[in-house]
Amino acid sequence: MGERIVIEAHLDASPERGFAAFTSTDELAHWWWPHLPDTTYAFDPHPGGRYEIRSAAAGIGIEGEVVRLAPPRSLLLTWRWLNDGIAGPEEQVRITFRPDGDGTHVTVDHLLDDASDSGDGIREGWEAVLSRLQELFAPR
Repeated sequence: MGERIVIEAHLDASPERGFAAFTSTDELAHWWWPHLPDTTYAFDPHPGGRYEIRSAAAGIGIEGEVVRLAPPRSLLLTWRWLNDGIAGPEEQVRITFRPDGDGTHVTVDHLLDDASDSGDGIREGWEAVLSRLQELFAPR
């Protein structure tokens, strides 16, 4: 395995709400890629369940399998980036949620497959989606 990318964020929401935002098809649609209106979302939240987020117009997506769930503390997934329908190598993503004051500390730990990949694109992608998730839960 290659480099490990770790991204952290604070949510103004409970761990239960943060966990649900990652594991519910309806919730994902509110924050993952809302700027890509043709994006389709599927998430089967149980071990062995599949998930897929895909934008045909942008030619990108992700797919994988739920390896382990421990609501509302953690989620372990396989991950394949899709570029014009072609799947990249299988990687592993662990997402953890822990209480942090009145909110939740979220950590995304993405283990890259290819040691030569700098992970810059993956890091930027996770930072962007987590920023949108923070906005979703921001006090109004």
